[in-house]
Amino acid sequence: MIDWYIILFTFAAVIVFNLEEINRQGFLQSIFPAVGFGMKKGTVLLWISLFTQTLLAVPIFSIFHFGFINSFFAFTIILYLAYLCVQHLTKRIQLNSRSVPTLLDAYKNRLTPKGFKFAFFILLVANLEGLILQLSIGGHIFFEYFHMPSYMLTGFAALFCFIVAGLGGMHVIYRTGYSFLILCGFILFFIPSFFYLREGIHHVYQDYGTMLFPHSPNIFLFAVAFLMALIGLLISHLFLWQVICSTKQNYKQNSVRLAFFCFSSVPLSAMIFTVYLLSRFHITTLTELGQAIFSAPFSPFIRTMITIVWLFSMLNETMISIFSLAIIFVYIFGEKWIIQNRKKYFFVFLLFVLLVLLCSTILVNHMVYLWKFYFLFYVAVSFPFYALLVGEKRRTVRVPVSGCITGMLGYGIAVCTGKFTAGLAVTVAGTLITGLAVFLTAKSKDLIK
Repeated sequence: MIDWYIILFTFAAVIVFNLEEINRQGFLQSIFPAVGFGMKKGTVLLWISLFTQTLLAVPIFSIFHFGFINSFFAFTIILYLAYLCVQHLTKRIQLNSRSVPTLLDAYKNRLTPKGFKFAFFILLVANLEGLILQLSIGGHIFFEYFHMPSYMLTGFAALFCFIVAGLGGMHVIYRTGYSFLILCGFILFFIPSFFYLREGIHHVYQDYGTMLFPHSPNIFLFAVAFLMALIGLLISHLFLWQVICSTKQNYKQNSVRLAFFCFSSVPLSAMIFTVYLLSRFHITTLTELGQAIFSAPFSPFIRTMITIVWLFSMLNETMISIFSLAIIFVYIFGEKWIIQNRKKYFFVFLLFVLLVLLCSTILVNHMVYLWKFYFLFYVAVSFPFYALLVGEKRRTVRVPVSGCITGMLGYGIAVCTGKFTAGLAVTVAGTLITGLAVFLTAKSKDLIK
């Protein structure tokens, strides 16, 4: 049984630790720092932006369906290609001014006014994912495996993240994330090492090799789709690009490189631990795998550590979503209006977060449709938006609209036919065609609208 008082005390201690830093520099400076980050702060913040519930869960799903060897090589290639994409975009996007919403400004410079309005809506939906999808998944896990009301988790998580990210800004996110990265880094190293040394590495992999799993034959499709979804996530990630922009010029490339290298240990640890669970409990379904992770007969200490890693990964995405919303609100209302009407701004901002939180609580029972929507959504916007950002021409509304149509078509096929693989294949093919069309028309004359 997990002692929830220990976990509540841990997160309450983080709030108390950061109280003096909340709103210390002023609201706008907490979002757009006046002084550039060094390598340590830039690397930690970028690592935080990658350490998410999704990127912790996908390796576990992959091990179950595709096996360890396939998953290991697939994730190695995918993370390396994603790193190359971010490094390439870092050179292509103007990252000189820390006082503007970097990614929004980049899209605005590459789209006509009508096209940017459409892209702005897409970016809003993308950056709400942490509040809508991740809290819904967290609430489902909380109810399913801990047998407690989901609204308790979503309420406490939203309150914690609003204090840290909404009121504290980037500096408090750094202080919070740095503390938890040290703790979670120790846990991710300790737990697999403890079980493998206790059971014996050879014995674990011998048992794993004798088991039969429902391996999917569509590994190539899912690997390509996950790479595209990861690219779609990264090129719509307002927090990530604000961190890169806020890092000093001579540290940008090294910070990105170190962040991806350090983060690669997270899916590796998750995969190794999943192999142990599969061999130890002879798991045959994903439900049993979830029960093994959260409800296995481990000691309360081990289960508490596993729960802390899961909670931190979920809270990371929620904090990032709230911070990204703050950037969007600054862009909508303007810095001058916010300074003059600070109380009104915080009231509107809090009201909007509560509205999204209510939607997240309602959508807990529709989580399957929700994660499919966001998966196909990120796949659909990946290559067209990537081609848009690496180019130098201003594009029309056709580029963001084409991405939306592709995603909606794939999602419609997946829902109507009940075959997610078919909808995913259509989305991947449509996105590749659309992205290729944007690349090939880079030198053609645009119709400015």
